[in-house]
Amino acid sequence: MTVFTHFENAWQEGAPLVQTAMAQSFMHGSTVFDGARAFSGCVPDLDRHFSRLINSAEIMGFKSPFGVQEITDLAIEGVKKFPANAELYIRPALFAEGGFLVPDADDVRFVMTVFDVPMPKPSGFGACLTDFRRPNPDMAPTGAKAACLYPNSSLAIKEANRRGFDNAVMRDSADNVVEFASSNLWLVKDG
Repeated sequence: MTVFTHFENAWQEGAPLVQTAMAQSFMHGSTVFDGARAFSGCVPDLDRHFSRLINSAEIMGFKSPFGVQEITDLAIEGVKKFPANAELYIRPALFAEGGFLVPDADDVRFVMTVFDVPMPKPSGFGACLTDFRRPNPDMAPTGAKAACLYPNSSLAIKEANRRGFDNAVMRDSADNVVEFASSNLWLVKDG
């Protein structure tokens, strides 16, 4: 896998260490991130992805040092480091270095990785219901794409795999189907 990382205002090849052992986000899971794709020369919806990243940071109590356009420009720079037909994943993240239980809003780092990951083949997969639930908004920062939410998804996928399935369908506390453990769940009717 080829990886380029933008950290501390410079691109480098590979995946460098970026958090210290004392980072607030390391200890308390407040890192926020987003994921976008590049494929066939197309890089769709970057503004939406990066707006969500900045909003997620605000929900977690800190601010992005970069705006949407600056993050978009960096993403395009990263994509250009690969062949034009590369299938890529673009993952910007923001994390608080300072603070203890509460992130220090002024001590925030930005990191972006761009790496080659082929698009999944449209071959289908098996899924099952899991007993793991998506937390309610009054229990966890569900409006943010935050690292602290993902151990629950990992456990749901592990359970599904143990039962012979590829993914898990998660519900909320009222038994409403809300998402796959690793992606959105879409239903198409008459189309």
